[in-house]
Amino acid sequence: MKLIKFLLLISLLTIFWGCSENSPLKIEQITLEQPNTKSTIITENLFINNDFSIGYQNGNIRSNRVSITWNKSGESEFLCYKLLKTQSNLNFSSEFNFGDEEFLDSWNLNEWEKSEKGKGFLGDYSLTFNGNGSSNILETDFDIPQNSGIIISFYLRSDQKIETFFSYGNENIVEISSDEWRKYSYYFFNTNLENISLSWDTNHCETSIYLDALTIIGTKGDFELIESFNDINTTSFTDSLLISDKNYLYNLVTMIENGMSSSDIVSLKTANWKAPNNIHIDGTDYNSFIANWNDNSDNEDSFKLYLEKNENLEYSIIDSFIIAKNTTSKVITGLETEGIYRVSIKAISQWENDTNMTYSSNYVAILTEVDSFSLQKEMNSKAINLTWNDNSTIETSYVIERKLPIAQDYSTLVVVQKNIEEYTDFDTSSFHYGDEIYYRIKAINNNTGEESNYIENSIILLETTDYSFDFENSPIPSFFEMSGNADWIIDENTSSSGQFSLKSGNISNNNQSIVTLKILIKKNTNYQISFDYKTSSEMFCDYLYCYINDNYVLSKSGINDWQNSDVFLINSENSNEISIKWFYEKNGSISSYDDSVWIDNIKIEEKY
Repeated sequence: MKLIKFLLLISLLTIFWGCSENSPLKIEQITLEQPNTKSTIITENLFINNDFSIGYQNGNIRSNRVSITWNKSGESEFLCYKLLKTQSNLNFSSEFNFGDEEFLDSWNLNEWEKSEKGKGFLGDYSLTFNGNGSSNILETDFDIPQNSGIIISFYLRSDQKIETFFSYGNENIVEISSDEWRKYSYYFFNTNLENISLSWDTNHCETSIYLDALTIIGTKGDFELIESFNDINTTSFTDSLLISDKNYLYNLVTMIENGMSSSDIVSLKTANWKAPNNIHIDGTDYNSFIANWNDNSDNEDSFKLYLEKNENLEYSIIDSFIIAKNTTSKVITGLETEGIYRVSIKAISQWENDTNMTYSSNYVAILTEVDSFSLQKEMNSKAINLTWNDNSTIETSYVIERKLPIAQDYSTLVVVQKNIEEYTDFDTSSFHYGDEIYYRIKAINNNTGEESNYIENSIILLETTDYSFDFENSPIPSFFEMSGNADWIIDENTSSSGQFSLKSGNISNNNQSIVTLKILIKKNTNYQISFDYKTSSEMFCDYLYCYINDNYVLSKSGINDWQNSDVFLINSENSNEISIKWFYEKNGSISSYDDSVWIDNIKIEEKY
């Protein structure tokens, strides 16, 4: 820590050794205090969702600027303030949600607990200690990046003002928690630590304390001088050269005749100020629709939405609406039945320039039949996948009907929501191979009582004949069952072709890693089966085995690069299921090489 202090002092004094170009400082050996040990920047002015000065929202932070204020120095040998800045090029960022029970499992909570819903600062929950007059410590550890500037920040409040001790690493700090939410921010440069311990000590308090919005950031940013102030009474600065939705660090250094008396570093993030997007229009009937969009800004006062109509191939604005902030939908009524419309929207704020305008696609009220209605049987299943194109804009749902070979007419299978273009019929256990199944679909509007024409299609249910598995699409197909002492896994580092293969699990001596492939095939049919395999194991001791329908077909050990198995012919006479089992088995002696085996490019093909 002393080395860090010394290096920070040297860098600051070397780069910023004076308050003017003409008068060097008298430099003497001094002991530099750790940043933030003398609080100078008034961090409570950087609250979120409060107005502190005219022209600034979200505290003193806007999307492109910030107003920073600090306490006047009390140094008798004051020379100047120096304000330094860096945009945080984040190489690490973690924000923690105290509503997540799994996350809290790694904490030493003692008598701290998750608060009631609604007691958080940013989210629904915070961590709470209900004071009982005894000292109680909240502790946790986090991994942090090396050779990075580390920023730790959180919000703290109590039911009344009380001392709370916070410590990170070996640094102990006494803070006075406020009866309002207050942000605390700490910075240090980490050279070789891999993790850091954080703790909050209630110090025998008899009042409730709340902790929320914990953030740990690692940054590679380098500080640059942005302004010097020779007047000791200057205690504010507005930086208007910021970028929306970015993280920044500011370092306020107080210079005295023999060097530097204090350094205070604070982190902040500018407000996100972007236009709404992803505008989608859903018709309700021929004369109204609902417009929906994404809210991409942190600090809008409202949205302004324009209704535009196309006449003579040009759009013109026919109405406009002011919509409350954080709202993402608007119902538009009074439309002409055959009119062509679109909407445009922007976010507005009294302190920001309006965002760009975003436009929807064209909208016409239509209720008509679907097209491209297709049917396809899923592999190794009798399930039927139905797909179609949604050509309507005012449907409230789609009705899918089905007719089986023994039925005289259609019956309703399912009603799916509007804008859906796919459905899978799994209710097929009573189907027989060779059956022809009929489906039809129509769009309906429950608001108007109208419906489109039916579109019909049919499919003959045929048995699947061929299978192929190359493991290029994760996860492992459900046809593969794992057993033994360790599951097989997808390996992206070796394959006979492509990028991936299936690798045996990590097992110890006298253990097995087993995978079994089970699929349906036709009866009274010949099949040929092949696969690629690779082994890296102790010769004559640790083996890859393969069995088909419990019949031995292959064993291999030692170092063998990818090779193709012999083709195994299977005559399926009495069963329509085939089982292929691969297992890697180790004996009780030593392990050698990679101690693994692989399979890839499994093919099961009907042989005519």
